[in-house]
Order: sequence, then C-alpha cells, then structure tokens
Amino acid sequence: MSWNLEVTSGVPQRTVLGPCLFLYYINDISEGLSSTVRLFADDTMIYMVVRNDRDAEALQKDLDLLCEWEFKWMMEFHPDKCEILSITRKKSPVIPVYPYQIHWQQLKHSDYAKYLGVNISKDMHWNKHIDMITAKANSRLGFVKRNVNISSCAVKEQAYKSLVRPILEYSQTVWDLYTSSETQQLESVQRRAARFTLKRYHRTSSVSAVLAELNWEPLASRCYAARLVFFYKIHYQLVAINMPLELKHHPGPTRNENSLAYHIPVTSVDYQKNSFFFRTVRDWNHLPEEVVHTSTPESFKTYILP
Repeated sequence: MSWNLEVTSGVPQRTVLGPCLFLYYINDISEGLSSTVRLFADDTMIYMVVRNDRDAEALQKDLDLLCEWEFKWMMEFHPDKCEILSITRKKSPVIPVYPYQIHWQQLKHSDYAKYLGVNISKDMHWNKHIDMITAKANSRLGFVKRNVNISSCAVKEQAYKSLVRPILEYSQTVWDLYTSSETQQLESVQRRAARFTLKRYHRTSSVSAVLAELNWEPLASRCYAARLVFFYKIHYQLVAINMPLELKHHPGPTRNENSLAYHIPVTSVDYQKNSFFFRTVRDWNHLPEEVVHTSTPESFKTYILP
C-alpha cells in the first residue's frame, strides 16, 4: 500500500539536499526590511540603530513584515522564543523600553541574549559569558576526570585539548579579555587541567612548572595569536568582513611600524580601546615587515605563535 501526502510547506528532513533546500526556502526573508538581517541555519537575528521613536517604529514594521512573510510561506514564529536585546551603555537611553510585538504578543526585553554560542549583554560586558563558559568548562573537566581514570598523561592531555579547551576558546576574537580578573578566571581552568594531567595536586608543586613541563601556552597568548590571524584574514579579504580602519600608506616600513600599518582612531572609552579592531591593530602595526607580507594564514600563524 502506498500513501500520497501533499506537502504544503517546509523541506524534507534527514536528506542530503535538505539543508540546501531550506536555505533556498528562507532566502527571501530579508527582502523589504530596513533592518540588518543575519541568518545562520534556522537562527535569524535582525537589528538596527534606534535613535528615536521613528526608528523603533521602523523596527516594529520589520517585525510585521516578517509575520507577513511567515504567513505567505506557511511557517510559524514562536513569540515565546523571541526576545529583544537593547544594547546601550547610556544611563538614560534615548528610547525607553518599546513594546515590540509578534502576533500581537509583546516580546520580552532581556539583559543578555545567547547568539551562536556567545552571550551578549546589554552593556557589552562579558562577565556573564565568562561565568557561563568557565562553569561549562569546569563541568566538562570534571567529566574527563571521572571517566579518563588512567595514568597516561598523553591521553589526559588530549582529552583536555579536545573536550575542554575549545569551550574556553570558542569565538574568543569576539570577547577577548583585557582585565586580569577575567583572564585569571579562564586560566584557572587550564591550571586545574594541568594538575590533573600530571597528577600533581600537592600544595608544594608549582602550577607554573607543571604548565611549562606540559608546554602549554597561556590562553591569553593563544588568543593573541587568534586575533592577529583573524585580522590577517580581514586585511587580505579572506573573510566577508569589511575593514573599518584605513591604511597609513607608508612608502616603506618605519622604525616602529610596518608598511601595512593602520590608523588607530582616538578614543577615551576603555571598552572601545580594548575592542577587537582597536586592540588588534596596535599589535598588527608593530609586526615585522616580512610577517605581515606572508602569503598564507598558516605561514603567518607560525610566525606569531609563542
């Protein structure tokens, strides 16, 4: 007996072509919107700068257009799974809490939101994100300790590097830390992992000596290298991110800067001075001339790894 069922919407699941068909299916979701739209699989985010009531109303209009798109293609958004994150560092925001709605249901305003594994707060502080990833990493390290109950240091080291450390380094170029307290919070996980790997828990054993014996570079040093490699890819247009800075156009390398140095905008705000571009370009400008002119990201990375 055969069954013929009419499929009115959606794409077939558990197929090779399913993901591609889904992307084709939702590809026109951003048409007609004044907001910026970011799509990743079935995760959609829209955002815009809201300076006044008119901007807030424009954002609400975009939400209404999304609802029309949803009705047209027989899909359904769940307002309970949607949230509003208003990012500002002003004590008195220009716009108060605006009652954005989907399906006549008011969306909740959150102090922070998780997007693609990164916890973004309304004031762009990373405390919440650091707390969550260190808690997750410590939990994963506890799992490793309970289940890798062997004497092989090599196996325990591999377990840490493959199961725990990626949690601490995921998207690190976005939230790279500059305060000593948050840096130490991350490093404490690696220090516990080092003691576990060599099984040295005595108070008299130096953790620094253990890390040196294992040849584990600090997480901060690894992040420094990751930031510069990512900046290298942006400079040579290997990733789809526009460069917001301008080259200084030196005719040749100077005593302190290479020929591909960038202008560093003047700012007195700490969080801006320590943001990705501001912070990384300071390191990039002082790299040796032969390093910034390397032909591949891999060769560039070998120069800057500690």
